[in-house]
Amino acid sequence: MNNNIYLHTVNTIFRPAVNTASVGLDEIIAVIRSTKHQDTIERVRRAPTKAEKDKIKADELPAFFPSTTLDADGKVQAATGVIQFDVDVSKNAGLDFGALKREVSRHPACLYAFFSPDRGLKFGILTDFARSEGEDADAMIERFKDAYKLCLAEVEATVTTRFAVDRATNHIRQSCFFSHDPNAIYRPDCDTIILNARCEYRPAVHATTDHADLAEIELALAEIPRTLGYDERLPVNRCVLGMVGQAGIPILKAHWQTDDPQKLDRQLQAQLKGARFGTVAHLWAVARQHGYKPPIGKQRWTVKPEPCDIALEPLSTPEEATEKLRDIVRLFVDSKQSQFVNVSAGAGKTETVLKTIIEYVSDDTKVLILVPTHKLGNEIVQRFKQLREQRVQNATSLKDKVRIKRVIPIVGRDLACENQEQWKLFKDKNVSMPWVFCSHHCGMRGDCYYTQQFDDPLSNIRVMTHDEWRNEQSAWFSGRRSVNDGYEPRRGRNAWVPDLIVIDEDVIKVDEIMSEAASTSFPSLGLVIESVKKGMSLRDAVWSHCDQVLTDSRANIRVPSPPFTNTTDYVKAVARNRKTESYSPILDRLAKYCRYDEPKYLNGVWVENDSLHLVPVRLAAKRYANVPTLYLDATASEAVVRTLLPDVSFHRISVKQKDDIRVFQLSNKTLTREFLDDPTNVQTVITGLKPIVSRYENVGLITYKNTDSDPAFYQTLSNALGVNHTGYFKHLRGLNEFENVDCLLIVGRFRLPSSASKNLVRAIFGEDSSSMPQNANLPVRMKNGSTFTLNSYVAENDFHQAIHEHFSLSETLQAIGRGRLIHGQKKDIYVLSSENLTTNIEITDFFSYEGYFGERETANKKSTASLLATETLDRVLEKGYLQDIESELVSSLNLKASQVKRNRDKIRDELAAVGLIRQHVTIRYRNGTTGPRNYLVSDRQKLELALKEKSERVTEWHTVGSDDYPVQ
Repeated sequence: MNNNIYLHTVNTIFRPAVNTASVGLDEIIAVIRSTKHQDTIERVRRAPTKAEKDKIKADELPAFFPSTTLDADGKVQAATGVIQFDVDVSKNAGLDFGALKREVSRHPACLYAFFSPDRGLKFGILTDFARSEGEDADAMIERFKDAYKLCLAEVEATVTTRFAVDRATNHIRQSCFFSHDPNAIYRPDCDTIILNARCEYRPAVHATTDHADLAEIELALAEIPRTLGYDERLPVNRCVLGMVGQAGIPILKAHWQTDDPQKLDRQLQAQLKGARFGTVAHLWAVARQHGYKPPIGKQRWTVKPEPCDIALEPLSTPEEATEKLRDIVRLFVDSKQSQFVNVSAGAGKTETVLKTIIEYVSDDTKVLILVPTHKLGNEIVQRFKQLREQRVQNATSLKDKVRIKRVIPIVGRDLACENQEQWKLFKDKNVSMPWVFCSHHCGMRGDCYYTQQFDDPLSNIRVMTHDEWRNEQSAWFSGRRSVNDGYEPRRGRNAWVPDLIVIDEDVIKVDEIMSEAASTSFPSLGLVIESVKKGMSLRDAVWSHCDQVLTDSRANIRVPSPPFTNTTDYVKAVARNRKTESYSPILDRLAKYCRYDEPKYLNGVWVENDSLHLVPVRLAAKRYANVPTLYLDATASEAVVRTLLPDVSFHRISVKQKDDIRVFQLSNKTLTREFLDDPTNVQTVITGLKPIVSRYENVGLITYKNTDSDPAFYQTLSNALGVNHTGYFKHLRGLNEFENVDCLLIVGRFRLPSSASKNLVRAIFGEDSSSMPQNANLPVRMKNGSTFTLNSYVAENDFHQAIHEHFSLSETLQAIGRGRLIHGQKKDIYVLSSENLTTNIEITDFFSYEGYFGERETANKKSTASLLATETLDRVLEKGYLQDIESELVSSLNLKASQVKRNRDKIRDELAAVGLIRQHVTIRYRNGTTGPRNYLVSDRQKLELALKEKSERVTEWHTVGSDDYPVQ
């Protein structure tokens, strides 16, 4: 069979939609065998630097797309079935590329193989991968990644020569430069690897892996009418089935009122296949659409937790949890597949993992353990040594007695460099110390504690901080080799490369917002901004200017480090480079989208206020991207994890607390940062907490680091109460300071500002959406086994709810976890927040604000006469919103201007009492500009509809002046 395949070629990869032609693969191979590009290829191979090589290729070599055909706009259209692999010289030192080419070409499905312009090897394997009928291009693009992995595994299984491929070629729209290889292999009659059926499109799945959310679902469904029609039921069904899968079908069948239960069952079974996403936030949004009105404002002062008859799934005992975690670690070691374990804080997950590594991991396996701090790293090393010694003492065989795993902590230059005077010169200017300084210019010539720590040949287990996973690797990472009168880094095949990675806590790092306006350096940025301002989506705007984006990207390069002469001159040279460097990380994202046609590169990018903005999410550095990794995190959101780490299996283990550890929660008030910004309120809280503190001998306190009026609030409160141990939110992971207290006060709860939440939604989910805070009935697990409901915060939409759980609620749960609920000593924990703490926390009892802090005063206590008539309030409620400006209040509320001026707060209080919440919003106007506006809102949809009729829309929502809906 002749498999002559037609592929798209381009004269330059920087203008993919121009001069595109469809050329037979036989012609492409003929050109590569010919001398057409011989001179150019020889100049590429003689070029001394990678930058020069890349420039010659980009300027002079055409390219082809081996795996996809393109449409008229240069976008992915269909699959060719060819999967190409790129074996680079830089990643395969010492490899015999000629031998590899000969061996690869003997694979039955090898379609072609030739030497690349850089003397590496390119080879294509023929498969049956194809775009299915009716399949979305984005789905095919994602499925191709599965095909790439399966095909690579097939090749590696049959080729004896070990090689490393450049995994950047796993994009279906990957281009390939023409080359010169007179002996290029071409076998049009090769076999075909059958793998298409095994490549499944798996969008980020947010369903939970256990039934922890069943109670939340039942409470939300109770507020949704049972008689809705099919179309209105559909999003509810998909939401529930997306959360808990098959377990949601009996709940939905019990809820919906129907004359044909069998038809309903068939519908639900069919809808289960398409259910991909869901959170309880969406169910409560539906409930509000159908008339549910949660208590708001001062109405919440009288809300109390209520008992309910919903039974919660039992928590695991500590023994059961330990065995579950051991099984997951064993699975991780055996399968070499990454696993994410969400296990209750204080369950001893680190201890269990260390024991399992000692017992189960082979002695020659290299393990990299990453922790938040060096202090925790040292604790892990010491504990590991103790456990290892215990195992040796208890061993019954000689083999087990002599088995040894050597573990060492690795620290950075800031702690280990013995030339601190010089190190400080680099550090003060934020310049990395080059290895050449250590090996040639430092008096120690690479022979100091910092470099020595990497040398231990028996250290198969290293403990480092999270920075190693994300940042540039130390040149000395694989140890040293002696040269002349000093040392230089060991490189090549002797590199220390971990076989397994274990990451303890808080793996997701979100950087600060980057912003770029239109610039003459990169004209494409201004073009994209203007197109978005005119109403085009970002994705369409970028692609419409694809040629300009890619052209600009050629100049978007980092200036290489200058040659080192001495520290002073080097630091100055780096500073000069930074000033002259014209590098845009945002343009880099846009260019990657244009090169690969994958929308994920635009996640976290948006246009606002005449600028492009980017919130980067940093995960594994390229060198660790494919190393099997075990993630341990007590408070991670499954939705966030599955989105950022789609190929990682997620496990949740919820563990029962010790009987003598009690948690008491405030039922009708949250001590927010805004509330505690008032010195009068702070004094009230101090007065109320002192009787609690007096009952205990060793008290700990966790609260806000600061308020607007007090930059060290946590310390102020600690001093006033005379407590022994103090901490603050966002600085708690791995902290053991509160383990032995007999009372732990959690004063407040952590909440991200709504603007930060919106940016995280953009960065992680690629969605540009706002969310108004809401309240809903959520289940509470009581210590005595009963279930209560607590009316508490939920976000308005699924994405914001996931961000709330991962970045806000998690910090409150981490604070509670510092009390070591599962293995700690006897203690009482007081949580001064009325927000739901999930069903993983067992509440002993609730207490009211009034019981400890006295009655709350209302703002209009002295003036009880109502300003607004009932019919006026009804009219405003029917409208759903009111602009909070004097003229609007006068005209809409039938008041005089003088009444509005004198009673502005009272008017807002009366409107709040019937459900209108103050909102500070950012409006995008018809001309594309934005500006602020204030509203009082009871129905956001009605406001958005009214704005839409004027070609306006809300881009930001901020709730103003409420303890129940604070920004932080």
